[in-house]
Amino acid sequence: MNYFISTNNKVLKLKLQGKITDDELLISLNEFAKKIAEDKIMVGVVDGKELTNTMELASKYSVISTLERLGFQRNCRFYIASNSPIEESRIVENIAFNRGWRLYMFESLVEATAAAEKFILNNSEVI
Repeated sequence: MNYFISTNNKVLKLKLQGKITDDELLISLNEFAKKIAEDKIMVGVVDGKELTNTMELASKYSVISTLERLGFQRNCRFYIASNSPIEESRIVENIAFNRGWRLYMFESLVEATAAAEKFILNNSEVI
């Protein structure tokens, strides 16, 4: 699996490619959490559209349960583009929300990025 972390001044993006294992995902999320904390960015976009395999729902639950241990703060918002079926995406969102995380899943990276940018615009300060 390959992963790339990029940023602009408001959004941090994690791009995942290839075949992923649960351990590899945790490593990439740990690096992502470090960068979010370092740059003091509270909005993350995860692009999982180029993954060649999918995670089981139980694995997704496990990852959500470890977000705080990985270094993420609960005031972070995550916008995720994934290949998961829409029904499973809604279950994952509910699991995250029930644990105090703001995680939104989308079918395309364009939708995920637009939602993240809309959140930033709606919550920016007027100077």
